[in-house]
Order: sequence, then C-alpha cells, then structure tokens
Amino acid sequence: MNSLDMFDALDVIGEESSTTRKVELLRGFLWVPEFREVIIAAYDPLTTFGILAPGVEAKTTFASTFEDHGTMDFLKKLSKRELVGDAAKQSLELMLEKLGRDSGDLLLRILRKDLGCGIGVKLINKAVPNTIYSFPYMRCSLPKQTKVKDWCKNDIMYVQEKMDGMFVNSTVNHEVLFHTRSGQPLPAEKFSSIARTLQRMSSTPRQFHGELLVDVDDVIADRKTGNGILNRVRQGGDFKDGETPILVIWDCVLLPEDGALYRERFGRCSNPQAYDVRQVTHEVVDTFDKALELYNAAILAGKEGVVLKKPSGVWKDGTSRDQVKLKAERVADLRVFKFLPGTGKNESTFGSILCRTDDGDLEVAVSGISDKQRKAFFESDIIGKIISVKFNEVTVDKVTYRHSLFLPRFDCVRDDLEVTDSLDRILML
Repeated sequence: MNSLDMFDALDVIGEESSTTRKVELLRGFLWVPEFREVIIAAYDPLTTFGILAPGVEAKTTFASTFEDHGTMDFLKKLSKRELVGDAAKQSLELMLEKLGRDSGDLLLRILRKDLGCGIGVKLINKAVPNTIYSFPYMRCSLPKQTKVKDWCKNDIMYVQEKMDGMFVNSTVNHEVLFHTRSGQPLPAEKFSSIARTLQRMSSTPRQFHGELLVDVDDVIADRKTGNGILNRVRQGGDFKDGETPILVIWDCVLLPEDGALYRERFGRCSNPQAYDVRQVTHEVVDTFDKALELYNAAILAGKEGVVLKKPSGVWKDGTSRDQVKLKAERVADLRVFKFLPGTGKNESTFGSILCRTDDGDLEVAVSGISDKQRKAFFESDIIGKIISVKFNEVTVDKVTYRHSLFLPRFDCVRDDLEVTDSLDRILML
C-alpha cells in the first residue's frame, strides 16, 4: 500500500458516519504494515515532530508518493530531533515540492496529529487493541459505589472543588507534552507559560493531572466558552487578546509510577507562586457532615460540585473507590445519531438532535440549542460526534422499554472524548 492508497483508505473511513463501520474498516486496514505505520505516526501521543505543519497543500499534482522520497524516514528524523528549526522547515518544504497533492496532504495531516477522518486513539485500539499507547485515566466513583461516610473514622478527607474545564495530562520530561483524556495532543507552543511553570516544579519525570480553564478578561469562563476556546486552539487557532489558559492540578504521578499515597501526590501540586498553574481549591475535613456542608456551599455559589478524596488513596487506571464525585446537575455524554425534522423557522435545518449511548441502550431527542449553534451544527455536520447533555432524570418508555432522559438540554460538544457514557454509568449518576 503506497501513500495514495492510504489517502484513499482514510477518505473511505472519513465518509463513514457509523462508528461500528469505522471500526470494521480500521480493523481491515490496520493489518497492512504501511497503513499501521501512518496511523501510529499520526496518533501515538508520545511521538512528536517539533514542527508546525503549514496551512498549505502540496505544490504538484502528479502521483508522487511517500515511498518515492523517503517521507517516513523524514518523519523519524523529526521525531528523534535529528532535524530541528530552520533545517526541519526547509526539509519539509523540499518534501512537499516533490510529493503529489494527496501524498503531501497526508504528510501534513500526520504532522498535525490528525488524519481528518473522524478517528482517535480509543477507536483505533477498539479495532486492533494496543495499536496506540493509551493514557491511563483515574475517574471518580459515585456515592452509591463507596462507603464514603466511613472515610473519616480513621483519617481526614480532602474536599476539592469540582472543576468545569477540559481534562489534560501534562507529561514533563525533556519537554512538556499536553494530551486530552482520549490522548489527543494539544499544541505545547500555545501553552508555553504553563509548560515553563511545570518544568520549574519538576526535578524528575512526572505527569500532572488536572483541567485547563480559560481566563477571559480576568474572569474564568464557563465550560462551554472555555472549552470552545481550547478546542479552537487545539485545532490550530490562537488565544485572542484577553484569553489566558490556566491549568488547575490535583494529582502528580512520578514516571515510572512510584506507588505514592495521594497525600504525597497532592503535595507535589502545591505551587503558590504561579498564576497559570494552580493547585485545586480544597479544604481538609474530619467528618462527612463537614464535607456535605462544603458541597452545599459550592452548589449555592453556582459551582458544579465537589470531589472527596482519601489521603491514603493509591493511583489506578480506572474507577477509583478512593475518590468520589458529588454534583447536583447530571450530565451524560452521548453520540449524535441524526437530525430530527424542524418546523417553522427551523424547517430548513432541524428541530432537535437524536442522540444515543454507544451501547445502544439509551436514546433521546436533545433540544435546548440556540439559533446560532443550530446553524453551526447543520453546516458543519455534527452527526457522529459526542456532546454533553444536561438532564434531570432517566426515564423508560412504556412501549419500547428503551431508556431515555427527562428534560434533556444541550450543554457542549466534547471533541476530547472518543466514547460515550454507558447506560449503567448514567443510571448511577
């Protein structure tokens, strides 16, 4: 398979709206060594090239391929930093002059770490497990899953503000790499101040876990606004005047992981001098009742809720029973399935959007979409993407017995997620 064949294969995958079908197509293509090599180069979060891909197309249209000009060797030199700075830029320009249009476009997609066909690390690994390194993630339990009321019998408890931004892994070694929960890279050069602060805090390789927020004219933006700005930057845009990224951290794991208890890991997050990197707001309590008082105060103040954590907790990949999320408003992450017809002023676009869980056990028509957002969704085709949906209760249809949501309202697009919540997870919210 040459690079032109790979480009055609990616187009086939990109035109497929069904996630199941995308997985099937990937499963077939990934057994071709050349295709697998391109996928790994583009999506391995630990492979970086140290060069920004220009917003241009290849200059020629003849069928010149990667294989004719040693493009993969060029990428390997970039990743090993054997080509840097002006030498790297000049080599890229020469490469693009030699390559055909499709092969040149494919090279630029690899450099941007996005092949433009609606796939990500989790979808790739679902097709063929362990193809791409996947970042481990420790998520909170729900109150029903733990004996949180007994935590303070033998120890204190951390009560941390539940943040309302974009989760990010910040890996500090020779350089600082930022990745979303699903492993999508963020352009480190756009977060250079945060990177410098993290390097000052790190004497050995480590990974900080936290959320990115955006300060807009000295006010922290809500999640919809902040994540919209962050997604714009992730996709190649810039922060505008008055927009400043802030990283709020709550965990720090040494690399390799050292088995430290949470009280030590949380202590590594303390950095009182910095504005752009902050330890999450927290208090220490010795009774569950005091934790509930702080939770109620957070809700009254318009916050999303709090997270309770055991100082003796150990880090794990998966759901931890040593940290519990308390929140008032329930939010489910669902995949957009199709547009439902509209009437009146919405007749030319759509009325609501039909969404489902990836397990197929919950389906709901989501409304609460502004006219501006409706126009953007219709023109950009949001079908197949994941959105967050606010709701009050889970319901069951008396005829079909399919689960649904009561008063579902659109919250925001989740470009950082690859899979939806399951019905079981939503029932426990």
